[in-house]
Amino acid sequence: MTTHWTQQPPLVTADDVTRRVEELIGAAVTEQIWYLMTDADGLQLPVLPSVETIPEPEPGLVGNLVHIVDDILDSSAPGGRVVFVLERPGAVVPTDRDVTWADALRPECLRQSVHCAGIYSSTEIGVRLIPPTPGRAQSVGPVPRAR
Repeated sequence: MTTHWTQQPPLVTADDVTRRVEELIGAAVTEQIWYLMTDADGLQLPVLPSVETIPEPEPGLVGNLVHIVDDILDSSAPGGRVVFVLERPGAVVPTDRDVTWADALRPECLRQSVHCAGIYSSTEIGVRLIPPTPGRAQSVGPVPRAR
């Protein structure tokens, strides 16, 4: 049985984020992009939106997606952050498309001042963090909770 979202511990470390993604999204069934959001203390917001299907990451689309996240965080959780999950059937190793999406999301989050706590792939095998491409913009990583 899954614990109600209001009783979940905060997402403070990368391991916390990975476990929560595994619990909520788990093994891939279809293609979609999920975005899990937290407040500044790492407490998950009560929504888990997704975009059905994974189109090519065109700049306007990526910008709009990050803008939507920014609006939600600004109104509901100032100082919060987002975790993107690319759900798709197939091998656990990130595909070129996964990397292209991650490489588009990271700099767009940075440009719009949206803190990204990770970009993951969810496949039939399980969940895996998509590591940053060396030399690319990086706005990724959990932030310690405010004290």
